[in-house]
This record gives sequence, C-alpha cells and structure tokens, in this order.
Amino acid sequence: MPMLTDPALIGPRRIVRRLGGAEAPRFSICTMVTRWDEYEGCAASLRQRGFDESCCEYLVIDNSSANVADAYVATNEFLQSARGDYIILCHQDIVLRDSGRAELDQALATLDALDPKWGLCGNAGHTDDGWPAICISHPHGDPEIAGGPFPSRVVSLDENFIVARRVANLAVSSDLTGFHHYGPDLCIVADILGWNCYVIDFLLRHNSGGTLDAGYQRSRHAITEKYRRALRPRWVHLITRHPFHISGNGQVNFAARAIRRLKLKLRLAPSNADLDNPAKRQRRDARRAKANRAG
Repeated sequence: MPMLTDPALIGPRRIVRRLGGAEAPRFSICTMVTRWDEYEGCAASLRQRGFDESCCEYLVIDNSSANVADAYVATNEFLQSARGDYIILCHQDIVLRDSGRAELDQALATLDALDPKWGLCGNAGHTDDGWPAICISHPHGDPEIAGGPFPSRVVSLDENFIVARRVANLAVSSDLTGFHHYGPDLCIVADILGWNCYVIDFLLRHNSGGTLDAGYQRSRHAITEKYRRALRPRWVHLITRHPFHISGNGQVNFAARAIRRLKLKLRLAPSNADLDNPAKRQRRDARRAKANRAG
C-alpha cells in the first residue's frame, strides 16, 4: 500500500483521497482500490503512456480493508470530487499497452467534432439494436474489436473504463447499490439528461473476464425495477393549470417485448447465435461503415 500522505479526504462523504497531480488537471483518474499492488501496476502503466501528474490527478477510494463504498456511492463521490475536464472511471486491473494520452486526446477531439452533446465514452458497450461495440483486450479475447467504425454510439458502457465529461454534470442512481450495472445506469441517466454515449477507439488490457454471480442477477433485477418505477406514467400538474402526461408504462413495455419476439422470429433482429457469429458481425460492421460514408 502506498504512503497516503495527504490527510484530507474529499467529496461529500469524505471518502475520496487525492493521491496527487495537477492543480487544474485535464484528466481525473478515479479508481476503487481493493488491491494496492494491482492498482500500482495500473497507475504506472497510465503514467508511462502520458497520463502523468502534469495533466492528471489521481483519486482513489480505499476498499482494501473494508468496503468503504459500493460502486454507486463511489461513482457519485468521484464525479463530485474530480476537478478534471474529463473524469476517467476505471478498474484497478486495467493496463495501457497500445493506446495512451495522445490516442485518447485524438478520440475525444473526434467526438467533439462529431457530437457536441456527447457525455460519456468508453471501450466496450452495446448499441440500441443489441450489437456489441468493443475495443478491448481481455482474458477471453486479445484483442476483441467489433462494432466499428469508431466512435460508435451506444446505450450502455462496460465499467472497466469510462470517460465522463465534467460539463455534463452526471451521476448514477442513489437508490441502487452494489458493484454491477452502474455503467448502464450512468448511460441511462446521461440519455435522460440529453447526453449521448459512445465507444471509442482506445485499446487497453482489462485483466478480468467479469463475474456473473448471484449478486449480478440481483443487481439486474434491481435496475429493472428501479426504471419501472422511474419511468412510470404520471400526470405533471403545473401552477398554470396546463398539466401533461408522461409515460413509461407496462403496456408499452409489453408491446415492445412482443414486437421484439416477432422481429426475432422474422429474423429482423439479431439472435444470440447471430451476435456470436464473427462473419455476421463483419457484414454488419461493413454495412454500418458504408452507411456512415454515405451519410
């Protein structure tokens, strides 16, 4: 464990520690730490690839002895404590190999030119039609690249590496807990607030294949129930006496599921077998690239 010489804990709950860095950083690199040896390897690789203290600050929450915070609390603490223009939320077991500061600067400049309303980007996610957009190396794929050309707009991002724009003022839900699905939750919140999400061309190594345990299934149920409540139909009554109705009701959800089943039956939506078929991925990616060039 490194020497934590700064006695000041920052953030609303005073659980975030700033390990050092620039006073006006371009990047805030934020990590929950359970193993300091693993984190030190991650931080060293970041510094070697250009993310040094001249342009970055390093923020951590120390979960090495006990869970000071779950992922939802930690994410909100980081987003409120960070001073950088871009807030990098990353796992302690990522390692930079092929991409670095120059590549990320270029990817962000490309996003700025493409979509001034981008709020989040990362290296792995899924598009709204269910196809993966991935630019990552991990134990099950070295590398795994699919869903280009990048940047590719997505509706969810994997939590191993996410970049949030500070100007977007984003947060995750306060009524969800645990260590799963906070990436998708952050993307949903961004969408509701009018910001878009992308997977970018930024290849790194994530030394984990993920965990699909009972906690994952409980988290999946919790986020489903949360948005069932959050998107419930309601009348919005105003002092002007001109109310309006908004809805995310169950009938619409039922109809959407029925339409999806029909699309799958008619092969108008990709099945799980299609998603695992490299040849079909390549054909879909080629069609997407051609459409982008035509547009």
